[in-house]
Amino acid sequence: MIYPSDLVNRALTGLGHEITVGDLQEGTAEARVALLHYTDTLDWLLIQKDWDFARQAATLGAPVKTAPPGGYGGSPWNPMTCPPIPWIFEYAYPANCLWVRSVRPVPILIPSFTPYFNNFVNAFDAQLNQKVVLTNLANAQVVFTAQVADPNEWQNNLFLEEFVKQLALRLKMAFEKEPPPQKGQPQQPDGNPR
Repeated sequence: MIYPSDLVNRALTGLGHEITVGDLQEGTAEARVALLHYTDTLDWLLIQKDWDFARQAATLGAPVKTAPPGGYGGSPWNPMTCPPIPWIFEYAYPANCLWVRSVRPVPILIPSFTPYFNNFVNAFDAQLNQKVVLTNLANAQVVFTAQVADPNEWQNNLFLEEFVKQLALRLKMAFEKEPPPQKGQPQQPDGNPR
């Protein structure tokens, strides 16, 4: 069984820290900094590569926005109901999706053994305040990278080692920064607290 604190402790000991954490919620300086960087490091590393253990597929369902009936040439474009030009459909991200890798038509009878590329864009819709997929494909399904938070599901030693390495780099940068002085604390001429 691998716990997030185990990975944080590997990163800390790799940096030469003698203090380790028992839990990321314990409130020590090391735990607070690790908690701040843990999920961001994980999400960043997951979207860097199409990791097999994080690959999932889902049908997108009904679009949240569509092009005007008859296309953009005849009807007025409204950003509240229409996706950005030249896209015809805007779909919401699946619940645990970090990054869409491909968009495909939903197979009607049998799967297509000769798939072709469908244009799409990962985007953010400010009006809806959510991540979306823009495409010209109706009835779309996606293959995406999911957020896999449990280290026991990672099933890839290369990913595990790379995560510890990247977390250590972020922790090192965080620990090298000098904390700002406390509010109301007198400072010496060199700017350091007394």
